[in-house]
Amino acid sequence: MLDTLFHLLHTLRDGLAAPMIILATLGVFIMLGWLLVPRTLLPGPKMLRLAVMLTSGMVFAQGFIATVCFQRVSYFAWLSLCQLFLAAWFRSRRALSESVPVTEQWTRREIAGLAFVSGLLLLFFHLPFRYTDGEGQIFRMHEDMGYFVDMVVALPESKAANAWSIFMGNQTTEAIGVQDVWYHWGSLFLAVGIRSVTFLSAAQALMVVTNSVLNFLLIISAGALASSVLRLSTLRALLMGGAMITAVNVLRSATLMDLLMHWLPFDNFHHLRVPVALTLPYKFEGILVFTSLALWQSQRSALALGMIYVAACSAPHTVAVVGVSAAPLALLGLLRRDASMFKTGALAVTTALAGWATVHFIFQASLPLNTGNGVSLITVQKLFDAVKFGALDSVVTLLLSAILMVGVFSLIRGKAPKSTHQTKMLGWLSLCGLAGACVALHAMTLADRFHVVLMTHAVLVMPVGACGLLGMALSSSKWPRLVAISLLAAAVAMGCQTILGPALRRDPEPWNMAHIATIRQHLAGQPVGYFSVQDRPWWIPKNAMLGGHLESRIVRLNPIDQRASIFFSAQAFNIPLVWLPPEPGEKAFTWSIRLARKLGIRHLLETPDDKLPKSVKALCKPIAEAGGLVLYELLPVSAPPVTPEIRDTVN
Repeated sequence: MLDTLFHLLHTLRDGLAAPMIILATLGVFIMLGWLLVPRTLLPGPKMLRLAVMLTSGMVFAQGFIATVCFQRVSYFAWLSLCQLFLAAWFRSRRALSESVPVTEQWTRREIAGLAFVSGLLLLFFHLPFRYTDGEGQIFRMHEDMGYFVDMVVALPESKAANAWSIFMGNQTTEAIGVQDVWYHWGSLFLAVGIRSVTFLSAAQALMVVTNSVLNFLLIISAGALASSVLRLSTLRALLMGGAMITAVNVLRSATLMDLLMHWLPFDNFHHLRVPVALTLPYKFEGILVFTSLALWQSQRSALALGMIYVAACSAPHTVAVVGVSAAPLALLGLLRRDASMFKTGALAVTTALAGWATVHFIFQASLPLNTGNGVSLITVQKLFDAVKFGALDSVVTLLLSAILMVGVFSLIRGKAPKSTHQTKMLGWLSLCGLAGACVALHAMTLADRFHVVLMTHAVLVMPVGACGLLGMALSSSKWPRLVAISLLAAAVAMGCQTILGPALRRDPEPWNMAHIATIRQHLAGQPVGYFSVQDRPWWIPKNAMLGGHLESRIVRLNPIDQRASIFFSAQAFNIPLVWLPPEPGEKAFTWSIRLARKLGIRHLLETPDDKLPKSVKALCKPIAEAGGLVLYELLPVSAPPVTPEIRDTVN
């Protein structure tokens, strides 16, 4: 009887832990935001003020956690220091002011509506990120998610915001020669902080708590943008915020992708639309972009530029989105002789470049790992090809985006309620982003250049298009209203299908949480290595999610010829081989064991798909087995014997 009661209490505790920590995290953000955003700085509408407070609290928390984690001042801390300085300055102005600005107050009904609507939306948005069921069975996740989860484990050890932190651990900076890399680290630092002060695992901290917190902020910031553009009530703004981060402009279809592959003379992966609610790496920056757009539409241009600066410092992806949308807007302003349009675009681009310059030149943060040859606009022919393919891709994208582009064109026409020149510019900005992203895509040869299109659509084109459709519905009568509502419903329905797709196609892993607990107990947080004949690049192992569940950095030890992969980079591939040069005639497995010992790896893991070579097993002893996972401990052998089974060499 007592065992049953204790089991029930533990189950209740585990079930309530994540929601309580989510609420506590939001409470911390609100308190930080209240301190950082005095009423003299932003006395405006309550939805906008809430979005700015939450966003400010989120950015400050990220900087504080990064400082504690790295035990040094980085560009993350710079943003927090700027926030403190601005808050102190505006509060000093308030002390000298005779009048106190009045802010809108939340009613109990609005708070209840906020809790109910956001609660339902958060449950829905969490479905594709569920990695286990109620019985402890673990589901297979996209390998990129595993990279982010295991990076939450690796960052405190490496003390470097570096893609190689999973691989090199505390030797990252010395081995790579680079300390911090400019990348979207925001959500990872939040998860690091949450994990450090709670009993949650890395997967729980990132995919449950941090993910839900970011989803809530996305709803609020997108709702603030909708409210600023359409002057909506609080409940309508919340619902519209959920719709904006859900809606997509084309249904995911293998048939459509096959047709595009047959018709187009270039890759079509960037035509797979992904809502920001489904893309964890975009969420932190998406919140900043939505909030900056909401401030801009509410005539707070200086604050909007400040938020763009923060977003630019946060990730290069944001600079790309701002560049491909605001730069064409400035050019369009010149052509139309619209001084306001030119000024808006030029200031946005300048601010984004200032963020990049701060991170790169002042704090010496390196650019992201280059897996290609960079920008290809070198010769006239390459410039011509980029424009030619970019124009063709823009037409294709415009046709595929027709549903939500109706809303964009509605904003441009200025038929929305209380339409202003700025709401029209918002429509133009989205249209410029659609075309600019396509041209930029074909101007680069980076392996992950598709992000410039996917993120531009996720945080700008699709949300603004959905907002425009609602504006069209509110300003129209009879059949135009019906058309607008139908198109918005279709876009949201396609977004729901896209979000639910991963949840419905979830494959179980051979292991469950009990098996993981058995292996994790023996590892005790120490790094673990494995061997594989087919894997992703060194710095992003396919078994990263497994490492995240084990709360250990997981490292592939053997080199693999990946020259046929689009992600191959000779420079990146050679980093471990330069750091630990192979000896003349050294066998691959011998070098791998030396690599493991230098990295401080004392355990090797065998999975059903990735078996250890026999020659490696001879140097280990098995210490645990569960769910098809076998954990070995390396024996203290100084020189492993050469065996005939291993014929390949490292060099």
